[in-house]
Amino acid sequence: MPRSEKDILKDVKSLAIEYYELTGKPLGVTGEIAEYMAAETLGLTLCEARSEGYDAYGADGQKIQIKGRRVGPSGKWGRVPSIHTNKEFDTVQLVLIDKDHNLVEIWEATRADVIEALDKPGSKSRNERRSMAVPQFKRIGKRLHPKEPNASIDSEKKTCPECGHVFKGNGWDGIDAHWRSKHEDIMPYEEAWPLLKSGRYSSAS
Repeated sequence: MPRSEKDILKDVKSLAIEYYELTGKPLGVTGEIAEYMAAETLGLTLCEARSEGYDAYGADGQKIQIKGRRVGPSGKWGRVPSIHTNKEFDTVQLVLIDKDHNLVEIWEATRADVIEALDKPGSKSRNERRSMAVPQFKRIGKRLHPKEPNASIDSEKKTCPECGHVFKGNGWDGIDAHWRSKHEDIMPYEEAWPLLKSGRYSSAS
């Protein structure tokens, strides 16, 4: 009996982690993992391989280009992979993945907003490579997953938006010590905590 996509994905994730630890280089499967995660989480229908400009259909038929970004060794998100603005799509979804290839967040921006951001003068990466920094994408987009936090589910596992660290206690237990030791240079904990708790914090990477 053929194995399910989910079972195969588990093996791919394990191999990608092992390969990176051995060579220091990514295996090059982040895009495929991101597409599967977006489809499974948001109920998208993935297109056949090599579809022009888009990777999936949404519930109302919109054509979605999916980009995946795994957190870097320094804990930074870096840039969104090049977006094919010369091809057909309605929205772009950015899937953020932690160092162990687990889902952190999914963000979405419209075609118009993406093109407007990439066409702004002053950056070769934006204008020619059609790539923007992850925080910039977040500014023009909206978060689809996880949805805005609810006080009644605050005990769910929380993930550091800067480095992908998953807190093992209840909710944000341990965030103060983690933030002060890892990210105090980005934003003082006293300023970051209210944003983290409310879900309004946007990664500086």
